[in-house]
Amino acid sequence: MYTVTHHNVLSDTTPDPTLKDFFKRKDRFADLINCLLFHGQTILYNENLSLYDSNSSTVFHHKAMNISVSKARDIIMRVNHTDAPILIGLENQQTIDYTMPFRILVYDTITYNQQFHMVNITSRKSFYPIPVVTCVLYYGDKKWRQPYSLTERMVIPYIYKYLINDWYGHIYDIKDIDVSQLNHPDNIMMIEAVQKFYQWDRNLESLRDMILTKEVVVVVATVIGNKKFGIKIQKEESEEINMCAVFDEYVKEREMKGKVSLLLTLLKSKFGVISDELIMKLENSTTDELNQVTLTILNARTEEDIMNIFN
Repeated sequence: MYTVTHHNVLSDTTPDPTLKDFFKRKDRFADLINCLLFHGQTILYNENLSLYDSNSSTVFHHKAMNISVSKARDIIMRVNHTDAPILIGLENQQTIDYTMPFRILVYDTITYNQQFHMVNITSRKSFYPIPVVTCVLYYGDKKWRQPYSLTERMVIPYIYKYLINDWYGHIYDIKDIDVSQLNHPDNIMMIEAVQKFYQWDRNLESLRDMILTKEVVVVVATVIGNKKFGIKIQKEESEEINMCAVFDEYVKEREMKGKVSLLLTLLKSKFGVISDELIMKLENSTTDELNQVTLTILNARTEEDIMNIFN
């Protein structure tokens, strides 16, 4: 059971920015990268990390033409190893993207080009770029079955197979991460909770002893798509939340949405076109009001009969 508390509550309730804020903390970032790239071995230390400019905008000069490219990375850290520095980027990805290895290639190319243009023209003969590694944390509900490298999307004549330069994506599905290779309590709580959600058999008792900090619950609720609950949790006074509450609230919200969708279908079938006002009333109704609509819909003659329930 995890009972570590933390007092910084995330206010952003969209997944990518929320995860970006979560992993911008150096201790969490170092622990995650140690897990993803080094199987839990402690290679990165948070005291050796510094945030690097995530604005991936650059200009490529080609003869008489300049091509400007603007991209924004989620997070990129400079790791100051004793022998040489390295840049490690982390991209958070919610949906399956067939072009992910290509996107990583573009990100890394821009980062190298930025380094090149930061060097004075007279010094470029001795230019040694800082190596770049980019990891992708995929947190969607479906299994990642898309390519992990650039050449997986290519049809290459066999004789050229080993001559084509490749670009490996370092793409990691959150559902497959081995949490035993994590050390930071926040990372363990967040990733384990998301995994339990995707594997959940709807037995709330299996989650009874899983206690999360408020900040982690907001992240989990946002990642799994329960934004309303994430906002509600921010208002709670307690800094520790039982995971049962998260999943129970999620189930109730899904059931409510399903019920509203069914009632809208029945009402449209009965009355043809229904007003935006009624749709809004249904979408913001309580459980008791939805139950009353269900009982009334069979004998209702007009939309007004349904609207009377909300008055």
